[in-house]
Amino acid sequence: MSIESAIDLRIFMSILRRRLLLIVICFFVLMGGAITAISFLKDEFTAEAKVLLDKKLSGAVLDVSQAPQVGLDRAAIESEIEILHSQTVMDTVLELLATVPRSETGEFTSQTSFQQYQSLLKGLAVSRVGDSYVLRITYTADTPDLAAEMANAFANAYIKEQRRVLATQSDQTLSWFQNKLEELKKMAKKADKSVADFRLRYNTQSSETSLNQLNVLVKESETYHQILNDYLDRYATMNQESSFPVSESRVISQALPPPERSHPKTVILLGTASIVALGLGIILALFIDLNEKSIRRAGQLTADLAIPFIGFVPRLKFWQKVKTQPLQLIDGKSVIKEQYFYALQSPRSDYAVAVRGMAAHLSQLATSAGARLGMTNIDSSAESRNLMYNLAEYLAMGNVDCIYIDTNFTYSGDDQQSKGWINLLAGEVDLESVLLKSQHSELHILPAGYARNIQAVSSITSDAVKIFFQQLVGRYDFILVNLPDLKSSADLQIITPHLDACFVNLKWGKSTLASTQFYLHKSGIAANKILGTLLSDANLRKLKWHYGYDA
Repeated sequence: MSIESAIDLRIFMSILRRRLLLIVICFFVLMGGAITAISFLKDEFTAEAKVLLDKKLSGAVLDVSQAPQVGLDRAAIESEIEILHSQTVMDTVLELLATVPRSETGEFTSQTSFQQYQSLLKGLAVSRVGDSYVLRITYTADTPDLAAEMANAFANAYIKEQRRVLATQSDQTLSWFQNKLEELKKMAKKADKSVADFRLRYNTQSSETSLNQLNVLVKESETYHQILNDYLDRYATMNQESSFPVSESRVISQALPPPERSHPKTVILLGTASIVALGLGIILALFIDLNEKSIRRAGQLTADLAIPFIGFVPRLKFWQKVKTQPLQLIDGKSVIKEQYFYALQSPRSDYAVAVRGMAAHLSQLATSAGARLGMTNIDSSAESRNLMYNLAEYLAMGNVDCIYIDTNFTYSGDDQQSKGWINLLAGEVDLESVLLKSQHSELHILPAGYARNIQAVSSITSDAVKIFFQQLVGRYDFILVNLPDLKSSADLQIITPHLDACFVNLKWGKSTLASTQFYLHKSGIAANKILGTLLSDANLRKLKWHYGYDA
């Protein structure tokens, strides 16, 4: 096997692993439909009779009647098959079964009889056995006895119809012979009378001429008598043969009631349904997977977007989400914030690994102090907020002076009493009055706040943001900013020019390459400012099973 074939096979098998649930659902749905359909189908039984086509049986009659004999070629056998389907044979079948009233002309006498004729003919099937002169007559009915009775009825009706045709031909031949014999008798009698008259007239004369004429008349009379005798012999033979007409065919195998049903063939139907179900499931799996637009693999980011990949952020169950204690203000007041610290509670978890991976990438920043780092997203605002908070807590516990700033005020909720970053830019509050402190570390937190009017939103300008960050640069080693969504391109275009770098958080299995490319371009974030991307809310078990590697 070539390397390309091995790679293609691995890709195919990985697609099947990813879409196994779809294939299984498709299989059971179609199999359930097949089983339901089989349960509604009536049991049918097929009986078989065989008829041998043999021209030699009627050879004596054919010789006497001077009928031309032809071989049983394909066309002749197909003609015999059509005869078995003819109304004439069907009439004979109905006569044998004695089920339909007949008129004197032999035609059906009601529409009901015609419908019965059509229904009975549906169960009939006639075929040739290989290249032999044997016809296979099969009939399918609801019961074994009826199937055998009908198959034998058609075979016997075919033989009976052939005998009737032969008898009719013999009667016609005998009638012709009788007329011909009468004619020959008259001609022979006339020839005898001519001889007698000639002898009486020329009895006394014995000239040579008269003798020659007499010889001619005698010879003509003898000829007529000879022909008459020949016809009489042939007529006697024909009359003897017509007394027991022999058909050209004979039944060589009578139909017996079948011991098992012929339809529905449960094993074949279920086998076919299973093959179709698996095939359809695989086709759907390939179609859906090859047309998958969402981002699920690291290779999609590095290859298609040319963006470094940091890691997967695992999907957490609700019982794994541990809230922080109330965050207290610098002056001692406290307020509860909806933040989570997964990395702090489970330092060996996959979530903590993702946070440490983000921290490791901070070494790429050129600034020695006051590094400003942001995180934006498309479909995972909550995940981005919590990731940045956990990163901030992680750094603060390492004796790093840092501040966590939430600039995504559109996600801050409807608490109109909340004050934070947006209110600070609007001049409604000062920094120290809204700055919070974590109970677990020396981390300072600046919430997003609540925009009460359009004036607060309009305060987000490039100059205001620049002045704001300048106030923090000398105070903190790291300024971690939870940015607005990529869809909020206007706010990002104002904030990101004042940042040193940023992370992009995408939602595993939901964010798409096309939307990511579009919003990154629209946001105006320079490519050299993107430290890397994360795929949050990832199902690590599916990653291992579907794509064959651990996150």
